[in-house]
Amino acid sequence: MNTPVALPASPEIAISCAIPGATINYHDLGQGQPLLPIHGSGPGVSAWANWRGVMPDLSKHFRVIAPDMLGFGHTRSNSPPRFDVERWVDALAQNEEQLRALKHPTLIMHGREDQVIPLSISLRLMAILPNATLLVFGNCGHWTQIEKREAFIAAVRDFMDR
Repeated sequence: MNTPVALPASPEIAISCAIPGATINYHDLGQGQPLLPIHGSGPGVSAWANWRGVMPDLSKHFRVIAPDMLGFGHTRSNSPPRFDVERWVDALAQNEEQLRALKHPTLIMHGREDQVIPLSISLRLMAILPNATLLVFGNCGHWTQIEKREAFIAAVRDFMDR
């Protein structure tokens, strides 16, 4: 007779937080000053997929709160998503208004040779965010936190220690 074996829980699934309209999956590691890394979009994107290589080191110095953004990873909407041109335009307009209102110091990091997201996007964010710093890594593509891991961690620590 075979005995059932419990499979290990996925490290991608962390803490769940119910908010109106959604359940957010997020990682909360370390103590101290909060650090909120935000991942981008694309197939298979999640906080764990993007930040697992740097969260352990950063959590030695900061409280790292890394959410799966709505529509990605294990964060779920409580209602079916509606995707159409009107919704995308509304979201873009609202996001720019919200970004302009963001007064917190913000660090944007970009790989100069990124073939996925053009550098012009990060330059646009610099124009929108009133208190942003842009760090461009040379000889680096899309995955700054992987391709330039040590420099990435040092840059975050330097930025947070200001």
